[in-house]
Amino acid sequence: MRSHQPEPPEPAGTDAETGPPDPVVATARRRLDELRTVRTPVEDFRTAVTDLVVIASPFRGGTTLLTEILRGAEDLLHFQAEMQPILRLAGWTHPENGADSERLSGLTGDVALLENELGSDVGNPVSDWDAIDWSRFAQDVLWRWVVQWPTAPLSLAEVESMLAKALADQPPGGLDDGSGDPTRAVGLTLLKMLTTRYAYANPYYADVSAAEINGILPEAGGGGGPPRAPRREIAPPPRPQPR
Repeated sequence: MRSHQPEPPEPAGTDAETGPPDPVVATARRRLDELRTVRTPVEDFRTAVTDLVVIASPFRGGTTLLTEILRGAEDLLHFQAEMQPILRLAGWTHPENGADSERLSGLTGDVALLENELGSDVGNPVSDWDAIDWSRFAQDVLWRWVVQWPTAPLSLAEVESMLAKALADQPPGGLDDGSGDPTRAVGLTLLKMLTTRYAYANPYYADVSAAEINGILPEAGGGGGPPRAPRREIAPPPRPQPR
C-alpha cells in the first residue's frame, strides 16, 4: 500500500518550482537576467542590512504618505517603490509560492534573485544634477519599464538613446519646478517617448498627474479603460528617479 504522507518541504532558499508558470513573469525574468549583467547591487545585501523599518498597513491606510516622508530622511535607505514586483519575480507570491494566498511561508522563492534585485534598487534619491549617474538612471528606467510592460521590445541601448535626447533638451542643471527633483522634466520626456513608440503604454497609468500628461501629450485624450498589454507592476507605476 502506498503511503500518503505529505512530501517534505523544499529546503529554505531553493526554488519550489523549476520556473514561474506565468509566461509574462518568465519573460520579465529572462529580460531582467540580461539587465542584471550590468547593474551593480549592494554586495551581500541580506547580511549588510542590520536595522530594518517595516511599514505594515491595510490598503488605503496612508502608507504612501508615510513612505514619502521617510524617503526624505538621509540616514535611511529605501526602495524606489513597492516590493511586490520583486517578490513576484522571485517566486514569493501566489501561485508561485506554493501557498493558497500571498502569505510568505518560508524561503521558498529564488533567494539569490531577491537579494540581487533588492540590492540593486536600494538607495537614496539624488537631487544634485551634477552628481547623477546617468548610466545607472537608464538601467533603472529600463528595469521599471520591463516590469511594467514585459513584452515591450525595449533594450538598454534604446533607453540610453532616448535619455540622451531627453537630456539634450534640458538646461544645465535641469529644471527646478519646486519639487526638489531636477530630473522630473527628463522623466516626463522619457514617458512621452515611450508612449509615442509603444501605443499600449498608457501614460495615464503612470504616477504622474493627468495635467502633466495632458501637457506633454495633448493628443492622448483622457486615458480611460484597462491596460492594453501584459503588466506586472502595481498601478500606478512610479516614475524612476536618480539614485
